[in-house]
Amino acid sequence: MAAFSIPFWLAGGKLVKDTVKDAAVASRLTISDGRFEIVQKIGEREIGRVEGEARDLSQCEVETVGYVNGVPIMEVQLVEGVNARTLGPKASLQPAEQEWIASR
Repeated sequence: MAAFSIPFWLAGGKLVKDTVKDAAVASRLTISDGRFEIVQKIGEREIGRVEGEARDLSQCEVETVGYVNGVPIMEVQLVEGVNARTLGPKASLQPAEQEWIASR
């Protein structure tokens, strides 16, 4: 009977990990000298980095990625070729901040 519950514990653990990670991640976008860089950190520990040519960025937009209790969850996405790069966790920026970034 205990083995039956293992997948549920694993799913719950992943949910908790993702929730804590989204709240703790800081993202930095840098565009200069014809290149872009997105760095994600938790504290001083770097957990993700994406780099590329700025000319490969075709658009920057605010996308609705889901709904919680009827409230849209938005995130800023940079489109680089066929890849959509997310700028930060879903709840890290206010809608006005997201729109400002996407308009630049």
